[in-house]
Amino acid sequence: MTTTATTTGETSAEQVIAAAIHEHDIETGAAIRKLQLAVEWVRLHPGDEVDTTIEWGMRELEIAGDGAPAVDEGAVAEFALAVGMSTDSGRRYLGDAVELAYRLPRTWARVLSGQVAVWKARRIAQATASLPMVGAAAVDRALYFVARRCSYAEIDRQVEKARKEHDPVETERRGT
Repeated sequence: MTTTATTTGETSAEQVIAAAIHEHDIETGAAIRKLQLAVEWVRLHPGDEVDTTIEWGMRELEIAGDGAPAVDEGAVAEFALAVGMSTDSGRRYLGDAVELAYRLPRTWARVLSGQVAVWKARRIAQATASLPMVGAAAVDRALYFVARRCSYAEIDRQVEKARKEHDPVETERRGT
């Protein structure tokens, strides 16, 4: 962090705030770019049809909901290693990224514009991955504009509402 010292050698409150804002902007931009790169990684490593005749081969890995692309199983570990995550964390991260890009386009656009934090968008993506495409779209429409400030409880309410409307069999199975 670079700050300008005053004549007394101390940093002023205004300088600290300005530096903090600057660092936050850098961090936000990096988080957005990393999420975009995750989507691109999945695009570059599509999952192929599973060949059941080969027991040892890499398989297609579904990492998000219906309509989102699958990824080659080996590519998950490679991405995770590159960004300092465990394979499981990398799979979740890649899944959240493609869930946003392919199934939650309104929320994705707000993330890319910096209006919704990556961590909040990932929470929404994790909640919608089990929904059918039409259910995820309903949650996207309900939350994209308020996602920046909505609570986890509101995310859960919208997901359950969409599940009841668009996946009644699963709703009944869950007993909700």
